[in-house]
Order: sequence, then structure tokens, then C-alpha cells
Amino acid sequence: MLGNLIPGRFLRAGGYGLVLFCSVNTHAWHDLGHMMIGQLASDQIVAKYPDVSGYMEKLLKKAQDYYSSDFNTDQLSDTAKAASFLDTYSSKNRDSKSWHYINGPYVPPGDYSKVDETALSDAYSELPNAPIEIAVSLGVLQNSRDSIKDGEVSDEAAQAYIKLLHIVGDIHQPLHTMERFDEQNPQGDRGGNEFPISGVPGVDNLHSLWDSIGMKFGDVRWDDKDADTKLADALKSLKDFVGDKPNYPADIQALSTMMDPWDLASGLYLAGKDLVYSGVEYNQTVSEAYQGKVQQYSQYLVYMAGQMLSDLLVFALTGQEPESRSALSLRAYGSFNRTKAETVNQLRHVQEHQKYLASQKAIEGKQASGDGITYSYWKIVNDWAAYHWPDRQLKK
Repeated sequence: MLGNLIPGRFLRAGGYGLVLFCSVNTHAWHDLGHMMIGQLASDQIVAKYPDVSGYMEKLLKKAQDYYSSDFNTDQLSDTAKAASFLDTYSSKNRDSKSWHYINGPYVPPGDYSKVDETALSDAYSELPNAPIEIAVSLGVLQNSRDSIKDGEVSDEAAQAYIKLLHIVGDIHQPLHTMERFDEQNPQGDRGGNEFPISGVPGVDNLHSLWDSIGMKFGDVRWDDKDADTKLADALKSLKDFVGDKPNYPADIQALSTMMDPWDLASGLYLAGKDLVYSGVEYNQTVSEAYQGKVQQYSQYLVYMAGQMLSDLLVFALTGQEPESRSALSLRAYGSFNRTKAETVNQLRHVQEHQKYLASQKAIEGKQASGDGITYSYWKIVNDWAAYHWPDRQLKK
């Protein structure tokens, strides 16, 4: 199974951070992608778990009441539109930007000497991040099960629900799990936002190309007059493409069995380095082949996100675990507070990152490994880990 790995911009406060992400543009999948994910999850739950669907209606109604003083709650009128709401919220609340991502810094082989080592080190640090927000939100809903069933929905539970609807989708967007450091962007490309491209009308950077599903369905916003029609058309096209039993590409197939947000973010980071940055050049025209790859993988990842969101909501609101995924780590989230979640975030990434670096023999010869991990980069991680957990320092 793909393991957790490389630290991300999510750790500035002291975690090893797996993969955090773009510090400016927090959007992933644009409105349409999030609406598709929300609707896919809702449809699956309505068909199989009508009681959970009822709990979701109660949570959504409470969210409408909670956010009504500052926002247009038409965006919270149904699950699909509500899945896009957190972008609207974060546009007014900048302290919530980091909820949406967890960027793992990626340095192409041979480029380490050209990047800003301080910026690379800082890429560990930004907190909170997407996996932390998912974990804490799952814990809130687990602890609120009985009260939700009784119709007593707290503001905290409503907020947790809205976060899950959105952030589960976010961490399925590859450029919400990585940031490239290279000669063009020695301080990082902010999850592809600083990776200019041309040739695809409607987008001008790599991040937006992935957000838009390669412009497969055009630019659809939640408040468009024909948004419901366009959503239905896009979902039909997506389901026709994926089929009844998804045959995911081999490099992302393992992600479909994951339920833990740190596992998912790490796995997508590992797969995403080649998936995202191979076949496209900085400040060049995007080829039809690359745009087609974005459309293909994005549709699979959107579908995968809908399935994971459904499984997480059923687990959080009932305790029922899906047959195809492991929910072992999620059982502990009910005892999480934010401090504990940040500690788990740090520990998971230190363990997995060090394991990965050791397996790549990245400390030998002070040379970059095939995955772009260098001795100097390893040293940053190892020194950081030694400071916080002396017994976990990697030995040469």
C-alpha cells in the first residue's frame, strides 16, 4: 500500500507534514467537481442508507442556520451545492485557507542546488492541514451521533459536516498534495499555481487545469441558472466513463481502498509527482495528450472521492465500516482534539518519511535519488525529527 510521506507546507508549526498545499488558491475541482462529489456521495447514501440521508438533512439545515448571517445559504440548499461552500467561506476567512491542502515538497532530481532551502524547510510547517481537518471533523460527528439522531444538531457538528463535504474532495486533487521546487520556482510553485501554461481556454496555470478536470465540462458555478442541468449532464458523462465497476489506473488504484486521510494524501503525493509533472513544460502549450490525461485521471479521482465521502459519512454517523476499506485508525478519532490530531500528523509523517528515505538510500553519497529526494533534504527532515523525537532519528 502506498505510504505516508513527504512533508508538506502544512507543518510550519511543528509537524512533519505529509503533503500540504498551495498557499494562495485553495480551490480544488472548482464548483462543478465538488458538486459532482457531493451528489455522488448523496446518491450512494440515499440508495443504501436512508437513515444516514436523514441525518445529513438535519446537519445541512443546521448549517443553513449557522451560516445565514454572513453567507447566501442557497449554496447550502442541497448536498451537491453545499460541497462547494467551503471555498466561499475561505474567501472571506483567510485563516481557513490551509484546511484545503497538505503540500509535499517535490524537488526534481538535479534541481536541489537551485531551490531555496529555507522555503523547502518551511514547507513542513503550515497547520492545520486537510488531513487534520478531516480527522477532527470525523471525531466531532462520531461524538455527535446520538444527538444528531435525536434531532439535536450542534453548530460544531454542522461545521464538521460542511468541512467533510468539501475537504474530502480537496485531497483527491493531486495539486492539493504537492508543491514543486525547481529552478523556475525556487520557493515552490504553490501547488502548480505558479506553473504557467497556455493552450487551454479558461485556465492559465497547472493548478487550474487540474481543478477544472482539464476543462472537460466547462466552467460551471454553483449559482449558474442551469447549474443543476449541467451537473446532471456531467455526472452522466462521468458514470459512462467510469462504468459500473471502476477499473482505476494502476498508479492510483490503491487509493480507492484507503479511508485514512493521511494515507490518501501520501499516496496521491507519491503517484502525483509523475502524474502531474510528467508531460507538461513550464510556460509552454499543453499538449492534447496531457490534457486528455488530466481529464481521464480527474474523472477517476472525482468518482473515487464521491465513494470515499459516502463511506466516511456512513462511518462517522453510524459506526458502520465499509467492506472494501480499513477504518481501523478512524475509530480513534472520536477521542481527538486538535492538539492530538496535530501530534498524530507529526508522528505519522516522521515515521513514514524516514522509512521511505531509508528505503531509497537517500543518505548515501549526498546525491539526489530517482524520486528527487536529496541528502540535504533528508538532513532537514532528520534534524527536525531528532529535535522533536530524538529516539526516531535515522541512523546512517
